[in-house]
Amino acid sequence: PDIAACGVGTVMAARDNEPGTYVGSGTSMASPQLCGAATQLRGRFPFLTAVETKAILLVSTEDIAAQNPGLGRNDFGMGFLRNDRVHFTASSGQFGSAAVSTSAMAHTFPVPATAGRTYSVAIAWHRLDVTSTAWSNLELEILDAGGAVLASSTSPRNPYEVVRFVSTLTGTLTIRTRAVTIGGGASQPFAWAWNDLPTTNLA
Repeated sequence: PDIAACGVGTVMAARDNEPGTYVGSGTSMASPQLCGAATQLRGRFPFLTAVETKAILLVSTEDIAAQNPGLGRNDFGMGFLRNDRVHFTASSGQFGSAAVSTSAMAHTFPVPATAGRTYSVAIAWHRLDVTSTAWSNLELEILDAGGAVLASSTSPRNPYEVVRFVSTLTGTLTIRTRAVTIGGGASQPFAWAWNDLPTTNLA
């Protein structure tokens, strides 16, 4: 999974019973919540692309690793869906789109940071050729003013990368996206988003 949502003891409207409700658990309950969040976001911000929507959803998740010892990215994705953070990120304009290639310079953009605060940065992209098993491999890095890498996400097998980190300095950080390989084209369009995460969580 890319993102986790509430799928345990979920109260929902009963089918063919207008005033009724029922309680269910499982991915069949969690998945509609994520779809609903994406639909609501696109309804409020109709100019968003599908890949921008994905980047915003990913960057706004709540880290639930501490509540799930022994589990990881293959179990709950990048975290728990937080619709409030999704709308904050979109309404703040903390997202965008670009493209990278293996032959051109990396794409960069600045993020103002405060020492001790937690930040999340995400990039997301789609396959260029859906008839092929090949996909592009992009890398995400967070750089300080001197160009040193503070944090990175470099998985070769996912059409997205997400970094959460606590800033060690106050100033402007550089978010850099580089293309390692491009699958099915000369350049890879992608979307980016960043968030200054609140210190309070739901869990």
